[in-house]
Amino acid sequence: MIDPFFLLLLVLTLVDAHSNFTGVIVANWTKVADGPSARDGHAMAPLSDDGRMLMYGGRDQSGLLNDTYIYTPSSSMLSNGKGVTAGEGTWTKVADGPSVRRGHAMAPLSDGRVLMYGGKDDQFHLLIDDTYIYTPSSSTSSDDKGVTAGEGTWTRVADGPSGRLAHAMAPLSDDGRVLMYGGLNDTGHPLNDAYIYTPSSSSTSSNGKGVTAGGGTWTRVVDGPGARDSHAMAPLSGGRVLMYGGVVDVYNRLNDAYIYTPSSSTSSNSKGVTAGGGTWTKVADGPSARRWHAMAPLSDDGRVLMYGGLDENDNLLNDTYIYTPSSFTSSNGKEVNTGEGTWTKVADGPKGREDHAMAPLSGGRVLMYGGYGGNLGHEHFLNDAWVIESPVVPSICCQPKSSDDKAKCATFVDSKSCDDYSKGFGDFCIWKC
Repeated sequence: MIDPFFLLLLVLTLVDAHSNFTGVIVANWTKVADGPSARDGHAMAPLSDDGRMLMYGGRDQSGLLNDTYIYTPSSSMLSNGKGVTAGEGTWTKVADGPSVRRGHAMAPLSDGRVLMYGGKDDQFHLLIDDTYIYTPSSSTSSDDKGVTAGEGTWTRVADGPSGRLAHAMAPLSDDGRVLMYGGLNDTGHPLNDAYIYTPSSSSTSSNGKGVTAGGGTWTRVVDGPGARDSHAMAPLSGGRVLMYGGVVDVYNRLNDAYIYTPSSSTSSNSKGVTAGGGTWTKVADGPSARRWHAMAPLSDDGRVLMYGGLDENDNLLNDTYIYTPSSFTSSNGKEVNTGEGTWTKVADGPKGREDHAMAPLSGGRVLMYGGYGGNLGHEHFLNDAWVIESPVVPSICCQPKSSDDKAKCATFVDSKSCDDYSKGFGDFCIWKC
């Protein structure tokens, strides 16, 4: 028998039939070991399939940072007496990044390395176009504080297309390619150009400073759906990438969502840059307009977790949604498919914030760390870290059209009630359409 309180939650979370949302609370946030220092504007990316995660840079109350840490999850956890599990995992300091910066982006490559590109150096008010690959190492040395340091190397590769910050990157597939889109240029205007970085297996040359340079290529592909910055992207299954939200200017924030699908066919322009590859497909709008939110893939089944950000009224958000792609799309008459996928609301995050970072761990979990909390004094930068388990979202059940010619589609608590309407159809589901 289904718990009455759970049914009440379902009733309270009913939404409009045309909003492309379901509203089941199906996940919990677990507090783990705090990050190395309170900060925002940092970036994170998974290192490998063993669950480790790389974090680099950002800004704290003293200025910009170039420190680099690896988070390693642990199977042992300790309760802090407040009903919150804390202390899981360790943050290990490794080789510092190439220079202090914030607003940069990182994405995993296919072989356990991480690509980092761009950002801003506030000290000189410069936008950066350099690109580096972090390669982890098995050899480390301990310092006098018991922190392992110096692991891994940062290798400079082919510079990106132009200096920028507040752009987004995501891996396209297992072949090591990475999609980069948008951001702010050096005049403060948002960009809508999109590029694919392809790593190179060929040898590179040293620049005289002990840094290897020139590896890989940036290939311009079809421009994004509109100029923007402070958006977020995450990989989907099948080599696609989901992009959501961002801002056109300070007063025009977005809630549109698009899927980028790469193409094998491209054409060269007069500047020798390959352009036009791939397509941007409009899908179901996100829950609300926002910027400086974060997204991460939940698992290999294509779902994406989105959390937080700053809304159009400058309110910090702690809402959490899962985007689940769908194979069904309908045309809006403009040759753009709309309505694909659903946004499912899950448990709110620990605290409203913006400019935080998230990355996938193994086992379908996601790590979230830091951000800007909006309070005055030393507390506006956050260093708390949380893990959300991969939630089980109830399945969508759709019946053929009923006698009143309306489609019967719903999210069911009890999948057995999908059999027919006579088994409590209205009592055991949340209407989707």
